[in-house]
Amino acid sequence: MTAVALDHLSKVFDDGTVAVNDLSLAVADGELLVLLGPTGCGKSTVLRLVAGLESPTAGHVRFGGRIVDHLHTRDRNVAMVFQHYALYPHLTVAQNIGFPLRSAPGVGELVARAAERLGLSGVLDRRPAQLSGGERQRVAMARALVRQPRVFLLDEPLAHLDAGLRHELRTEVAATARRVGVTTLYVTHDQGEALAVADRVAVLHGGALHQVGTPTEVYDDPATVFVAAFLGTPRANLFEGAVYPADGGVTVDLGSQVLTLPPDDARAHALLRHERVTIGLRPDALHAAMPAPDGGASLRGRVRHVEHHGHEGIVYLDAGGLPTPPAHTMIRTSDPAHLAGLLADPPAPEPRRSVIGRLLPRLTAEAPATARTRYGFYPAYEPATTLPDSTADGDLVLRVPAASGLPSPGDHLTVSVDLDRLLLFDTAGTRIR
Repeated sequence: MTAVALDHLSKVFDDGTVAVNDLSLAVADGELLVLLGPTGCGKSTVLRLVAGLESPTAGHVRFGGRIVDHLHTRDRNVAMVFQHYALYPHLTVAQNIGFPLRSAPGVGELVARAAERLGLSGVLDRRPAQLSGGERQRVAMARALVRQPRVFLLDEPLAHLDAGLRHELRTEVAATARRVGVTTLYVTHDQGEALAVADRVAVLHGGALHQVGTPTEVYDDPATVFVAAFLGTPRANLFEGAVYPADGGVTVDLGSQVLTLPPDDARAHALLRHERVTIGLRPDALHAAMPAPDGGASLRGRVRHVEHHGHEGIVYLDAGGLPTPPAHTMIRTSDPAHLAGLLADPPAPEPRRSVIGRLLPRLTAEAPATARTRYGFYPAYEPATTLPDSTADGDLVLRVPAASGLPSPGDHLTVSVDLDRLLLFDTAGTRIR
């Protein structure tokens, strides 16, 4: 087994495209690390740098603490499985698996062992055209593993399979990598796949690392607004809010409603340093038809749409919030100036009146004013018996178990909010703790 370390690794192509930007990452012996991110975030380039198929512009790749930048691909003893199977059509399964070894001693035994691990013992005499897509991918994996590589690289190996087979094979891929004990880097853009197979997940965007941690850590405790937006199905609810003190605590004004953090909340003091924030609420942090405990938080809204999924429904609630624009969740970390800005002190917040002035047209057009009357921008708040119609952009999405009864479009719903799971981000998109 071999530990892999990426030491301030960067790759800039001849046309100026920044594919990887100052990436530092350590992969432990025998660990299965998933590189996760949207298309074009640099995942596959990282694999190619580790394999030696690309040369870094800056930084180093280390195997077991040793720099391998100068080593040719064939001398690194890595095995790579691509999106396409790349099998030899005129060779049998056994010949495809054994091709990297060719005439090495004991090749037949090694092929049989690799085939058994991946459930291919019964198809060794067949050719690729006689196999299903899942079987072809297993052959490609067996061909990679039969060499007993130091590092195993998987570049979206299940991307071309149907959903059912992909779900089945991802378990087999993870189990095989762990059983063999080889250090594995697995690239995917499917966050469900990443969370299901990984020991740890490294979330990339724009060539830069946003967060690395266990699947539970990156889902429950996202470091940036991009990670919060990218992980989770349905995606996290992300709204803009203005911050002001209230009754010893802190209130986040969402436009038509407010959420108040009590004085004993550890985040309250940090929030007061910000004029505006992005709040994030995952659908499973919201509970419909449940009264909020004393001092608890709740939001209300009108049901706009319900998706039925058998055991549960995904409810879209028009809560009159101002959603965070998609551009704000896609931090341009490939821009060196922006990266430097993330490390420097955050930009000075807009003056409160400037913030309210920017939000005022949208807020007053779509929802009754909130309790920000102390600043003189809105008339006094009167609880509305009905909620105004608004665009679907501000929907609050939550899960409702089918057993508890699903609401219907047009129903009014009060939702309790688990403040412990409230995610708060500053204007630079980084987490407020």
